[in-house]
Amino acid sequence: MQAHFLSPTIYPTTTTTTTTPAFSPLFPKCRAHSRKPPTLTIRASTETSTPPPPQTTTSTDPSQQLNKYSSRITQPKSQGGSQAILYGVGLTDEDMNKPQIGISSVWYEGNTCNMHLLKLAEAVKEGVTETGMVGFRFNTIGVSDAISMGTRGMCFSLQSRDLIADSIETVMSAQWYDGNIAIPGCDKNMPGTIMAMGRLNRPSIMIYGGTIKPGHFQGHTFDIVSAFQYLRNHGGPVLSKALALAPRREARRGCVAVLLQGEGYEKGEQKGFCLTYLFSVNYAILSSPSLSSDFSCKGGVADSSSSFSSVYTAFGQLRTGQSVQFFIFYFLPDWIFLDKVNSVEGSHRFIALSDEALAFLNTASEIVVYGEYVSGAVSDEQRMNVVRNSCPGAGACGGMYTANTMASAIEAMGMSLPYSSSTPAEDSLKLDECRLAGKYLLELLKMDLKPRDIITKKSLRNAMVVVMALGGSTNAVLHLIAIARSVGLELTLDDFQKVSDEVPFLADLKPSGKYVMEDVHKIGGTPAVIRHLLELGYMDGDCMTVTGKTLAENAKLFPSLAEGQQIIRPLSNPIKETGHIQILYGNLAPEGSVAKITGKEGLYFSGPALVFEGEEAMLAAISEDPLSFKASQLILFPSFFIYFDPDKLGNGSRRQYVIRCLTRPQRRRDGIPALFICLLVSLCISARIWSRRLRLDLPSSKVSFKHGFIPSSLGKVVVIRGEGPKGGPGMAEMLTPTSAIMGAGLGKDVALLTDGRFSGGSHGYVVGHICPEAQEGGPIGLVQNGDIITIDIQKKKMDVQLSDEVLEHRRKNWTAPAYKADRGVLYKYIKNVQSASKGCVTDE
Repeated sequence: MQAHFLSPTIYPTTTTTTTTPAFSPLFPKCRAHSRKPPTLTIRASTETSTPPPPQTTTSTDPSQQLNKYSSRITQPKSQGGSQAILYGVGLTDEDMNKPQIGISSVWYEGNTCNMHLLKLAEAVKEGVTETGMVGFRFNTIGVSDAISMGTRGMCFSLQSRDLIADSIETVMSAQWYDGNIAIPGCDKNMPGTIMAMGRLNRPSIMIYGGTIKPGHFQGHTFDIVSAFQYLRNHGGPVLSKALALAPRREARRGCVAVLLQGEGYEKGEQKGFCLTYLFSVNYAILSSPSLSSDFSCKGGVADSSSSFSSVYTAFGQLRTGQSVQFFIFYFLPDWIFLDKVNSVEGSHRFIALSDEALAFLNTASEIVVYGEYVSGAVSDEQRMNVVRNSCPGAGACGGMYTANTMASAIEAMGMSLPYSSSTPAEDSLKLDECRLAGKYLLELLKMDLKPRDIITKKSLRNAMVVVMALGGSTNAVLHLIAIARSVGLELTLDDFQKVSDEVPFLADLKPSGKYVMEDVHKIGGTPAVIRHLLELGYMDGDCMTVTGKTLAENAKLFPSLAEGQQIIRPLSNPIKETGHIQILYGNLAPEGSVAKITGKEGLYFSGPALVFEGEEAMLAAISEDPLSFKASQLILFPSFFIYFDPDKLGNGSRRQYVIRCLTRPQRRRDGIPALFICLLVSLCISARIWSRRLRLDLPSSKVSFKHGFIPSSLGKVVVIRGEGPKGGPGMAEMLTPTSAIMGAGLGKDVALLTDGRFSGGSHGYVVGHICPEAQEGGPIGLVQNGDIITIDIQKKKMDVQLSDEVLEHRRKNWTAPAYKADRGVLYKYIKNVQSASKGCVTDE
């Protein structure tokens, strides 16, 4: 069906008719779901199904010369040398009159994103030849972010985008090709190819290399971020076994986890799932000889239908003489409900969660474990099993990371064929797309439809809408600004904020969600998503595309999202009512910064700064002592253990959460120390509990109080500076630091600020693209350890709590650090690159 939709047709003269369409191409003036689509004027074809005529390379318009660029070297007698070279590569006399198409791929063997692109380029050339044109393949360079991540090799990643644009522009211009079909694969490849097209402004099409399929091993599902999060032990403190979530789609009611010692329930008894590190954790040191012996930590399954085969205990143990270390969980978000607690003899405790709780647990990654191996929670063999099986073949990283984000945005922009962004790399439909591209490019030549006719302010807004709805990478901010500048348009950070304020975050996709791009393909692909957003009134359907039709006309050909799908949420139940990308200003970012707030992190964070000069310094510190990143720790006395007891949940619409403090048998039954500990726990809550009643249920006393929205966190604000476009140089991605934070169980305790940027796979409380950067004298370079930094998402502010006088005094004593390169490509990049707020372009 997809190949059928992609078959080009002759485009008859269009007329204007008035109708009430299924979707509104107008920009929303208010929330789209609160109004009916208005009656509006759209372009409607007078014919709906005209079979394609035989393809020729002669324009129906005699004045339109299809080979107007290549004829500059194929026709003049003065270009005999040029013509001799073309005859030498195999052209005939007839070929000299045909349009010449440059087929540029970012093929190289050393990256799963790119290793198959040579095969795709061959299919493109076959299709170009079939249309009666001449195709010439050529290559450009690429950088694997996955390989260079966490090393100084990342300095070369962002600048590779501009090298790709420069090299395609160079070959296309020098060789006088009439049109371009570009085949990118990895993160920087997509914007690089589109920037070249914008500069050249010749008929062009981008074909995305496609997404990778998820990896599988022993019933678990992995992707590239899984491999990043299972990292080598650097000698950090062992924290004990942590709960290792199995693949999210496999989690279900019927999974059992042991909280303390003991075995799983027998079949037929109540089953459940314990809370994980996803909720903030502290450490309880129990100095009890009776607890220091080895005990089994097992998980059971409810029945044979459950594929959740390996549930680890939430409470592991570490033998350190008389001490045993445990995880405890000290808060519940308001959208997690406990059904009941089943208790058995002794200290065996089980928790059964409701369907809502399981649904939330299913939104987690398999397990965020940079700290897993560092903490000793997984063995080297387990880590290697993940690493070996995370990337099973060709294709770009599978979640809504940068590659899939940019591919989706470019399809929404109109510069690639429908389905290009969602078709997996190894699907046969990707080859069909490649073979059809030549036919579409021929039509673009006949219509003289060029990139600057397609990339407009409205189509750029469409791209931003898709990024927000799908929860795309913050790198889209850099790249869309750069693409806009390549066609002579200005896109600002404030434009992104406006779209973010209007468009909800709907897609349950990794890294913050559950699914991958292959799953989107199965429910109708990106065209179905675009149709859905058009129906909701968020996108402009009048924008032209490389099909020669408008976005609205294309959408009519495609089916809606599959019925019953759970990947794209309804407006009544979005992941977040507004976009996840937030633009923050303040005395720490006078020229702006970019935050990625998916909804789990909270809207406010304040804490003391922990400053690092570069990524490596931060990684060394967290490997040596991850607990130093926590602002406070809760240590329970030997006689106490805290858990959540939901056996007294209130009836009706208001539920009550009960924190019960258990004492060891017959000790301290007066409850006074228990009360102190429970109150301390309540102060450590780092999520929002909206209008819930929190009861402290103690052995000898009861305390009840309302607990409203707590906007603050008690964690630290990690500042990594000197990683900007000039200071890095190259504005490296901070995927390894965010993986370190999340994997060490610090996701709720730490915010990360940087003048660098983030991978599409990063998640947590992260703010990047801080401008001006430290290298250029930005305020981030003046921050010192212990300075209080406040991030207020609602107010779009990020400030360091220092007076202007203090900042000015520090500035007078500040000296710009030396550049980290003094020759070569990085030095040229330092001298030419613009700030992040201007897209880090190098040609202005």
